[in-house]
Amino acid sequence: MTHLSPILKVKVDELFLRWLSMPDTQRVLKTDLNKLIQGRPLSPRQLSLSSVSNTIGGTRPISPPAPPTSSPSQVLRSPRSPRERSSRRPGSKSPPRSPRLENHEATKYLMKDKSLVLNNVRIFPGCASSLPQFYFPLGRPEDSTVCDNALDKVKKIFQLSEEGLSKEEFGAVAKTCGLSLYWREPLFSAAGGHKNGYVTLSMFTALWKSVTSKCHDNASRFIRLLSTTHCQDYVESDDFVPLLQDIVETHPGLEFLREAPDFHSRYIHTVIARIFYCVNTSWTGRITIPELRNSNFLEVSTKTVEK
Repeated sequence: MTHLSPILKVKVDELFLRWLSMPDTQRVLKTDLNKLIQGRPLSPRQLSLSSVSNTIGGTRPISPPAPPTSSPSQVLRSPRSPRERSSRRPGSKSPPRSPRLENHEATKYLMKDKSLVLNNVRIFPGCASSLPQFYFPLGRPEDSTVCDNALDKVKKIFQLSEEGLSKEEFGAVAKTCGLSLYWREPLFSAAGGHKNGYVTLSMFTALWKSVTSKCHDNASRFIRLLSTTHCQDYVESDDFVPLLQDIVETHPGLEFLREAPDFHSRYIHTVIARIFYCVNTSWTGRITIPELRNSNFLEVSTKTVEK
């Protein structure tokens, strides 16, 4: 049964995301969050019948209903205790109440000074506005001088060519920006190099400032540059073809493939399938920034240059 664990985990994650994306679930979460910020007590509720009817196999709801209201003085009982089991009628199919929900309901109550105590932590109205930002989907912003310093070094490379740099010469630009050698293809393509056959300093400067102003780590920048639609959220399998084609044509360890161009497509699509098998844990056919960030793909691509 060990080999089934990853499959079951992915299925559970899929069901949780499906339940979390329901409109009724979003509405309940938004309402409770507003109450929590305002210092008002939360009351347990159930989703509407339309969401409850969305079942798996037509018989079992995706999310169990919330338990009835509990007061602070109510004694907590484990669902596995004899007292709890005796309260259930023989033959009843209803599941026991979740201990998480019971603890949550019993540890929150409204204080006289209109502050909320949740799990022994006092929360005052408006305290959320003073919390610093802790979630950065595109990476934590860095100092703007880092981008300026990289552009100053890139200018020296472009001064060696009056018309611009070709794709073969773009490896030095990628290394100067702190990226791997094979980022040259995404950089060259995103800057419009395939249209003119070269990239000028002004073209690259506009691209790099646009990317670094929104994307602040290598994972988000890789998605932004590699995506043919310049999407900031994900890449698809076809987006990897130009990158891998450049590796096949220039990597010393793949010299044997250059003599057999008919196998290039098969080799590239095999590598793409392997990448998505290891990185795309959601099985959606789209590699997102969190998936790329949680994988070792960028580290492996960097080591590819050393081999």
